[in-house]
Amino acid sequence: MSARDELAAAVAELGALPMPTGDTGPTPMADREQIRAELTAEFVAWLVKRAREHRAKGPQYAKQADVIGMLASKVSRGAVRPNNLLSLPPQGGPEDVPALRAKVDRLRARVAELEALKPARFQDCQACGTGYEYGKPCSFCEFKKRIAAEIAKAQAEDPHDSPLHHTYAEGRDLPEVAP
Repeated sequence: MSARDELAAAVAELGALPMPTGDTGPTPMADREQIRAELTAEFVAWLVKRAREHRAKGPQYAKQADVIGMLASKVSRGAVRPNNLLSLPPQGGPEDVPALRAKVDRLRARVAELEALKPARFQDCQACGTGYEYGKPCSFCEFKKRIAAEIAKAQAEDPHDSPLHHTYAEGRDLPEVAP
């Protein structure tokens, strides 16, 4: 039922309502325009603030700041209207849900199809990038683990216990050598 049909049904049910005469204050359209002007001014102020923040970030953000400033100028002049956005494709609203569900179903079917395929005999290791035979561990990663275990087992030598260590601080502290 359209709004016109609903209005006709309400008039038929309630009868014609008396219309106010004289000055009753601002009209709803004037209120709407005032609210729109306030929102526009607030939005323009926010855009100008964002442009200043981008400019303060450094010269690499100068283009973005210019674009934001240009958008603020267009909005303040009224060059950007809601009707300008009607030609754009929908941006993920509720009307897109069936199409997205169909796409998800297609992707799930493709994933199931790919999982059913037999993997290639040789694969690339996710950790190091070298090749290995499917079903067996990566030989390079295993080698690195073995080396790390061997190094951890080997006890680190204290440099002060070494037979080559000496406590001499300066050359005058060295022992005398006979020529």
